[in-house]
Amino acid sequence: MRITGLTTGAVSVNCYLADTEDGWAYVIDAPDHLESLLDTIRERGLRIRALLLTHGHFDHIMGLSEIRREYPSLPIYLHSDDEYFLKDGCEGNMAILGPVNPFAKILAELPDDTIPYGNTIGPFRVLHTPGHTPGSVCLYSESDGILFSGDTLFQGSIGRSDLGGSYSELMNSLSMLSSLPEDVRVLPGHGGYTTIGREKRENPYL
Repeated sequence: MRITGLTTGAVSVNCYLADTEDGWAYVIDAPDHLESLLDTIRERGLRIRALLLTHGHFDHIMGLSEIRREYPSLPIYLHSDDEYFLKDGCEGNMAILGPVNPFAKILAELPDDTIPYGNTIGPFRVLHTPGHTPGSVCLYSESDGILFSGDTLFQGSIGRSDLGGSYSELMNSLSMLSSLPEDVRVLPGHGGYTTIGREKRENPYL
């Protein structure tokens, strides 16, 4: 899997393009100002299979309108527990984006017995990691040893839990992530890249 990262938007969000050998690709998160990412998709002649949102906070979904203009029928996935972020009156998202609900496919709730690996979308296992938001997820490619951690786990830090989340749930989610192999590369929603092993050694929250 080839990973291309782009840091963009008003809050410096990391979004990612993950393309596979068969010419298909997945976009992970959608901050604003995605022109460079869309140019890369065109230049490589990739076919986009889905947009996967790690959670519903405004800075990770402000580019939905750009994506859907380019790919009107693209499936967009968001955990059902974060669906409320797309509705009227929540964090001003609708004022920014316009109506997006008809374009979203909502991930099914993940039963407890699927943890730590969850449901599968393409090459990724969807790990439900609530705490930053109720529906935060991480996307884990076991074969490539890569974890897209959204705003759950950062290099040397963790996501906030005071924006509609839960600190106790976040701690449980981090405990789950700490059970992954130490050489798994962590690609977060903000900041630099890291590994599970490094965070277990240096991150006070793990």
